[in-house]
Amino acid sequence: MTFKVSALIRMVKSNNGKLSANKRRQYYYLPESVIARIEEVVRESFPEATGGSVDAADADSP
Repeated sequence: MTFKVSALIRMVKSNNGKLSANKRRQYYYLPESVIARIEEVVRESFPEATGGSVDAADADSP
């Protein structure tokens, strides 16, 4: 199960925070509300990879 979860997170992350309709078919057993929440958490967790902005206070200094 861990592999499926990590793959789902990677798919959402690589598609700007959304799971594509094609990939959703692979997760047919998950309710839409669960997928929506996963997308939300991924966008919050990886704003730089999903088109969100990173707050200056949260950004790592070089």
